[in-house]
Amino acid sequence: MTVSKINPIKGRGPNIFVRCDSIGQMLALASLGDTTGVFSHGAEERDWFGGMSFAQAKDCAVMGHEPTAKAARDLIAKFASLDIRTPKKSRVKSPYGGAFHMPSIIAGKPKPARRMKKTPSVVTPLTIIVNVSTSSGVDHDVMLKRGTAIAAMVAHLSAMRPVQFFVTVAGQWGAVSEIIAARFSTAPCNIAQLAFLLSHQSFARLIGFNAMIGAERIYNVKEDGENCNVRGVSWPFHDMTFIAGKENGDVDRAIGTKGIGSFLANELSPSNTDALYFPGMFIGSNQQVDIDRDPVQWVKDMVDKHRG
Repeated sequence: MTVSKINPIKGRGPNIFVRCDSIGQMLALASLGDTTGVFSHGAEERDWFGGMSFAQAKDCAVMGHEPTAKAARDLIAKFASLDIRTPKKSRVKSPYGGAFHMPSIIAGKPKPARRMKKTPSVVTPLTIIVNVSTSSGVDHDVMLKRGTAIAAMVAHLSAMRPVQFFVTVAGQWGAVSEIIAARFSTAPCNIAQLAFLLSHQSFARLIGFNAMIGAERIYNVKEDGENCNVRGVSWPFHDMTFIAGKENGDVDRAIGTKGIGSFLANELSPSNTDALYFPGMFIGSNQQVDIDRDPVQWVKDMVDKHRG
């Protein structure tokens, strides 16, 4: 696990980026958080966090969650025609290039050089990054539709090509902004586990929030002399400037491929691999309407819109 403390922006608080090499590392980070704070409050709030205890959510994050898995499996066939072509690099003969083949030069052949050529391919490696952060007003049903559709797409693509996958959460507490990214192995793809990670509010809100709190406690970050608690984490508005380059709350437009998606692609994706980024859901965007209407079509539209 790599924890990076990025310098404050214009006098604001520290910004933290954490890369976990596995879901297990993210769960360990979350265990350092406020894991019991949720359950001292009413049933409505517990439902907002997914209605699970922290221990139950951890179990599902490892073993999977069959209700969300079934919803994802039912959608896999709908991605059969999805065609994501990314550049495949190969060395070809050429009359010019960055390297020369001495035997060809000596033999006087017309193409003595070697250069790299990019050709579109559906089997080259691909990095997929999904931000599961949501505004507090996003409906659970929309989270389920969005997450299971993305999980179905990942399962389909990982059966055809190498896919490096990261699930991320982002938020802020007072002046502190942070992003947690955790790698999920897709070889093979455990759709029961992936569907829970991407679609259930217990992962995004209970485990995700606690992972951010755990990172803050590693640094002993305080706000007005107090430690953060799970009810204090909010959508990352003003302090996302350290990634998105924005000074306002227009987060939805800031987190396309030129904002957080670009930052995460640079941090998580090998330089020779294309990255596909799915941003979090902001209550002021049109995502909820589009996802509720047709989640599969929304995923396909996002493939075109947010390709790295």
